[in-house]
Amino acid sequence: MIDVPEYILPILNILEDSGFEAYTVGGCVRDSFLGKVPSDWDIATSACPEKVLEIFSEFTTIPTGLKHGTVTVISDGNPVEITTYRIDGEYADCRHPEKVTFSANLEDDLSRRDFTVNAMAYNPKNGLKDPYNGQLDLKNKVLRCVGDARLRFNEDALRIMRALRFAATLDFELEVHTAEAIKNGAHLLQNIAKERISAELSKLLLAEKPENILLAYKNIFLEVLGIKHPVPDSVWEENCKAASLATPHLPLRLALMLNGLPVSDALRHLKFSNAVKHAAETITKGLAVEILPDKASIKKQLREFGAENMDYIIKGKCALSGDSEILRDIEEIISDIKANSECYMISQLDINGQDLLEHLGINGPEIGNALETLLDAVISGKCENQKNALLELLKK
Repeated sequence: MIDVPEYILPILNILEDSGFEAYTVGGCVRDSFLGKVPSDWDIATSACPEKVLEIFSEFTTIPTGLKHGTVTVISDGNPVEITTYRIDGEYADCRHPEKVTFSANLEDDLSRRDFTVNAMAYNPKNGLKDPYNGQLDLKNKVLRCVGDARLRFNEDALRIMRALRFAATLDFELEVHTAEAIKNGAHLLQNIAKERISAELSKLLLAEKPENILLAYKNIFLEVLGIKHPVPDSVWEENCKAASLATPHLPLRLALMLNGLPVSDALRHLKFSNAVKHAAETITKGLAVEILPDKASIKKQLREFGAENMDYIIKGKCALSGDSEILRDIEEIISDIKANSECYMISQLDINGQDLLEHLGINGPEIGNALETLLDAVISGKCENQKNALLELLKK
C-alpha cells in the first residue's frame, strides 16, 4: 500500500472515469516502498497526449513534450507529468530514441525503463504492477537493469552514471550482469554531455557513503574526469575514503576525491559551475597548506581562503588524517575570531578608501595597497583596528 498524495488522486480518477488506465510510476513508487517521501509524482496512462489535453481542459496544462507523449497538468498548484505508455524506437545517439510509438499496454512502457526498481507502477484501486520483480530487488538491495543490461546502456549511456549514482545513494549492490555491462560500456559515456555526467557525479558524491562505488569503478570515474595518467590505487583509495568521511558538501568532496590530482583540469573537463570550481580549487589549496594553531597565521589564511572555505578545509584535513588535537585547537581559535568579530578582511577594517582620500589624499591603486598594509598590521597585532590609529600608522 502506497500513500498517494491528495493532488494525485483526482488525476488518476479523471483518467479512469474517461475510460483510460493510469498509474503512478518510476521513482515515486520506488521511494515510497523505501519509506522516503517522493520529491515528485509521475503518471503513466493509456491515453494519448492529445486526449490528455482534452480531458484536462479545465486544468492548467503545459504541452511539455508532446512528441514523447508528456503533458504537465497543474493539480492543486503541483505540476504533475502525465506520459502516454510508449515503446521507444532505436537510439542513434546513445541518449534519445529516434522515435516513440504510443501504446495501450502498461507493460510495454515498463519494459523500456532502466532498472527494475524504477519499472514499477501503482494505482490505489488496482494495486502494484511489478513485472520485473523490482520490489524484490528493493528488498534485497540490488540494482538490476530491466532485460539485457548491455542493450539498456547502449540505448542511453547516461544510465551508466545513473546506475552508479543509485547504487551509491541507495547503498545497493549492482547485479553481476549490470556491473559487467557498466565496465564494458564505459566508452559509451563519451557520447553524453559533460553537464549531465557532472550532475550525476554530484548526486553520487553527496551520498552517505560513496566510497565503495568510487573504489569499485575507479577507471570509469577517472575517464569521465578526463584524468589520463595512472593514479595509484593507494592514492585513489585514500582520497575516496576521505571524501566519503567528509561533510557532504560538493566542493569539499570533489577536492578530497581529486586531492593530489589535476583538480582544475578535471572540474573544467566536466564543466562544473564556476562557483563549484572556485570553491573546490580553494579548498584543494588549503588542504596543501600547513595550518598552525596561531591566531595571526589563522587570520592570514582566513583572509586568503575565506571563512566558509576555511571551515571546509579544516573538515577536509580531519577526513584525510583523522581528528586531531591540533585541528580542534584551530577550530576553537577560528570560532573565537568569529565570535569576537576580529578583523581578518579589508571589509572589516575600521577605515575605507574614502577615508584615505579625505584624510591623506591617497587615491587610485594606492588605496588598495594602503588597505592591504593596514590589514597586515592589524592581523599581526602591530596596530589596533581603530580609525585614528590606522590613519596615524599610514602617516608614519
